[in-house]
Amino acid sequence: MSENYLVLAAAGLGLRLNEPVPKALVKVKNKPIFIRSLDVLLSSTKWSKIVIAVPKGWSKEFETSLEKFYSGIDASLVIGGETRQESVYRCLEFLEGEGVRANANVIIHDAARCLVSKETILSVLEKLKEVNAVTVVSKVVDTVVKINCGVVKEVVDREQLGNVQTPQAFKFGIILKAHKKARKEKVVFTDDATLVSWIGEDVYVVYGNRWNLKVTEKEDLRLLHTLLIANSD
Repeated sequence: MSENYLVLAAAGLGLRLNEPVPKALVKVKNKPIFIRSLDVLLSSTKWSKIVIAVPKGWSKEFETSLEKFYSGIDASLVIGGETRQESVYRCLEFLEGEGVRANANVIIHDAARCLVSKETILSVLEKLKEVNAVTVVSKVVDTVVKINCGVVKEVVDREQLGNVQTPQAFKFGIILKAHKKARKEKVVFTDDATLVSWIGEDVYVVYGNRWNLKVTEKEDLRLLHTLLIANSD
């Protein structure tokens, strides 16, 4: 049976939200965003280990939420870094110290994407049985153009484009190798699939949906609240 390890990226402060707590701790309908992500992830499969990257100085608050909603959960908190990439690397470094095998599955998910579906998670895990790297992508539905000095210059073929989301999944040895190389060469990427592609590995696509939004701005919080009400959660 495959070993599945979960890395939950929850170390972002989310300054654009202008909230008194980090983004993952912001409550929507009386439940922190990162707990809502865990709700779906925990219902999707059995995890060999859960590692959560948290902001420096906020570990206690995360522990309190975990105890309230998932008392006794086997989750390790790792203090995040200055960037998302650094935070994920620290989680991978922790797993390396735990003796995780190179062919184990590592699923990395943004805590701020709490509307991810169970079907999407299972599709990613299923695809990872065949390949070494997978990312969720949503189709681009709007017309995309190139702009120069406020003038439309070119229409881009949206059939060749996609919006990168999470979860993203990898064989542990590959994602660890990619992070170590990026760390050595001091290059930074905004997601792990792009990082793995950078070292020459093929990253395969699983199509998700538009509702798997990442909470970044205030309007995202309002939309999230509306969608949760619509789904009677």
